[in-house]
Amino acid sequence: MSRRPSTTEGAPPSDQSMTRAGAQPKRFTPPSISSTFCLSMRYASESLGLAQCFRCRTVLPLCTSPIWIALNLATLPLGWPFVIRGLFSSSATDRVQRSASGTAKAVALLRFRAAELGFGPDHLAGAFTHLFYEDLPPAFLRARGAIERWEYFVTGRIGGGACGCFDDFVLYMQARTVYLDAVAGGEASGGGSVEQLVILGAGFDTRCYRLDIGKTARCFEVDAPTTQALKRESLSRAGVDCSHVTFVPVDFAHSDWFQCLCDAGFDPRRRTVFIWEGVFYYLPAEAVDATLRRIATSCSDAVLGFDCFADWMVAVSGPLLARVYGEPLLTGMPRGGEEALLARNGLVADDVTRPFRSARRLLPVDEGGMTIGPPAYLLLAATFLTARTKPR
Repeated sequence: MSRRPSTTEGAPPSDQSMTRAGAQPKRFTPPSISSTFCLSMRYASESLGLAQCFRCRTVLPLCTSPIWIALNLATLPLGWPFVIRGLFSSSATDRVQRSASGTAKAVALLRFRAAELGFGPDHLAGAFTHLFYEDLPPAFLRARGAIERWEYFVTGRIGGGACGCFDDFVLYMQARTVYLDAVAGGEASGGGSVEQLVILGAGFDTRCYRLDIGKTARCFEVDAPTTQALKRESLSRAGVDCSHVTFVPVDFAHSDWFQCLCDAGFDPRRRTVFIWEGVFYYLPAEAVDATLRRIATSCSDAVLGFDCFADWMVAVSGPLLARVYGEPLLTGMPRGGEEALLARNGLVADDVTRPFRSARRLLPVDEGGMTIGPPAYLLLAATFLTARTKPR
């Protein structure tokens, strides 16, 4: 599954997969210098994550004990089989073609981690964690999860140990989930009830099942058939009722996603909230514009919530994601370019949130008003946006 869609007005908004028909397995190629460098820096910073403890007085006594250091560092090698396989095998793109995307599975796992620690809102994310075991050794996940739970239980904070980089992802996903939950719940709808909720590139999103809006609005999930099949099977195994959700399977490489949505019963004249999470940066710039423009020109009363990364983040992390998951980052947001992007595609910016500056609003805080962990570099690179169609 390649992230590259066609650049027509039906350009796909998928977070999960855009399969090229007849794609051939890649021949083996060694990892690029940039991929290897990014990976090395990632694991070096994780190995040195204990240094974060010295900036956090509540974690210092625990994390400087020999037993704690040994337990943290002992878990690091458990992840290397996955990393080596991702960097040096030719199967990354093949795995995405056969199944749901690795990044979609990772998002579900991170939400599960936050819920497991007691502050994450996605209590249904655990239904999909078994899918992530295809990409990581179960022993790695269990060891890391146990350390995270112990650290949080003892200190009330995360991100202070050798799991620091993994914890950064948990904090970022928590902030993104909280922000877009509010958009999906109708808080940005400008008053009045939301009649339709559409999750574009839904992946393993659970908003249609755990938010109140799922009981009052008609819900649609748009994604590739392979991803939807895995999701419905996992929800059934977990005993989650999804009968109220209309699944819209789309061949993103060849179909007009909006026309497929309308064929499934979507009414563009009704008040609608679109959630477009974790998708923007995986699409070419032309496809981003086409998706935004299609919503702006086709819907009478719609609100769109989505996220994006700064262009420097795309340049730094794109090669690593391409190698490990076969899903490169393609499009970044120039600094201060959010409103211009929306304006040229016919939308109006309702809210532009820099999560790094809004960490206390989006992340849990302790009794002293401090966030439970240091704001991650992902929060520094990200922007969360809410836009709406122009009045007609």
